[in-house]
This record gives sequence, structure tokens and C-alpha cells, in this order.
Amino acid sequence: MTYSTEKTLIEVAEAGTMPTPDLNKLIAEIWADLLKDPDTRASIEKELDGLELSPEKPPVFVQNKTSGSLAATVGVYLALAFAEKLLDRAFDGVLDRSQAKVLKVWQSHIRPRLLRADRDSIGSKMDDEV
Repeated sequence: MTYSTEKTLIEVAEAGTMPTPDLNKLIAEIWADLLKDPDTRASIEKELDGLELSPEKPPVFVQNKTSGSLAATVGVYLALAFAEKLLDRAFDGVLDRSQAKVLKVWQSHIRPRLLRADRDSIGSKMDDEV
């Protein structure tokens, strides 16, 4: 999976034990699984104001991040495909609100399932980094 160098950071977390390529693969699997359930899909679509969702394109990806702290960290970034859709709505602060909504989907749907699949896959969120 290749990601653009133009990234929007939405969360920083302590690195877990899972290598980032495996973590991104698991995120993609979780995203596709979430969208298979009609109720969950409808809930996420509502949270994202009806944004068209693709099971093949999760809204986030992780990448190793250099940090000023001694702990290894990963950044959770808004995926380019989602960013492009959000940019279509980027007037009067809509982009900022949309990014916040994607962060909510990450925190309420994807991150919990990721941790259920492998509790050491990603570490705790680091509040002061974003």
C-alpha cells in the first residue's frame, strides 16, 4: 500500500509491537469488515455527513513518526482518498469539522477493533502531540 507524502496528522500514539505495514493491513481489514455491517456502515456514513465510503479505502493509515520524546511513536493520518473527498467540502471550516469526524470514526470504530484484534498493535494516544 502506498500513501501520499501530503498527510494530515489526526493522532499520535505510542508504537505498538506490530510493524506498520501489518498494522495498515489490519486497519484495511477492519474497515472493510465495518462496512459489511449495514447498521455500522449507516452509522459511519451519518457521522461523516453522507460521505461515500469504500471498503477498499480506509479513512486512515499509520506511519512511523519521529518524535521529540524518547518513546517510539506512530502517526495516524487521514488517507489521501478521504482527504480529497473532504477537500471538495473545504469551505467555511468544513474541512476542519470533517477531519474531526474522521478522527471520531477512528477513535470509536477502528481503534477499538484494532486493539481487540491485537491488544499490542498500537499504543496509547499521546494527547500533546497533535
